[in-house]
Amino acid sequence: VSDCTAEVHRVDVVQDLRKHGMSLENCIQCRTCEIVCPEVNLRVKPAAQGSGPDFMGL
Repeated sequence: VSDCTAEVHRVDVVQDLRKHGMSLENCIQCRTCEIVCPEVNLRVKPAAQGSGPDFMGL
């Protein structure tokens, strides 16, 4: 959760229980969550008009 630089993933506390929450509108499709998830539970599907971020110009 803490590895997401776009703050997509968060921990919500509901009735004293910690739950995984997401703000998908913040996703920049960097795929960091796929790389760091120990359970391999997350997959990023590229937007229909692209293939994720373009880092070539950086």
